[in-house]
Amino acid sequence: MAWSPYRTSSPALLLALLIFATPANAMTWSKRVTPSFLVDNRKISVSVDETRGSMLVFSVTVTNPEPRYLTARLVVQHDNTVLSRYKEVRYHEEKITFEFSIAKQALDESVFTISESFILRNRSDTPRRMTGSTNYIFDLKALAAVNKSNTE
Repeated sequence: MAWSPYRTSSPALLLALLIFATPANAMTWSKRVTPSFLVDNRKISVSVDETRGSMLVFSVTVTNPEPRYLTARLVVQHDNTVLSRYKEVRYHEEKITFEFSIAKQALDESVFTISESFILRNRSDTPRRMTGSTNYIFDLKALAAVNKSNTE
């Protein structure tokens, strides 16, 4: 029997289809941002100020030597109830700051994350987001506690 491109019984062809037809997963890393993480990492800085009353003002600055897409997400929860959700996507060249306020009572259950996506540039130098990212998950309670002990 002569070779034909329409012949599908070849084991090598089936193996190639299995290898190349499998969907690829994007590489994603998660990093927990704690006070000890900030000591070793100069890319992210966090400051926390206490306002009158029961609010804390967080200021998170990210510095990158190369362009990145950053997606910040804040979910404010209290007593297992979501009170607020916020999402912001920004493209930046060097330094960007995210600021938000949160009530002390909601600190335990609330979550702030920043997802950093890598950039691929095409021939026209247009930035394009690549699949995969690094997710920074902020421990708001620990960061606020360290800030409080530093100001006393």
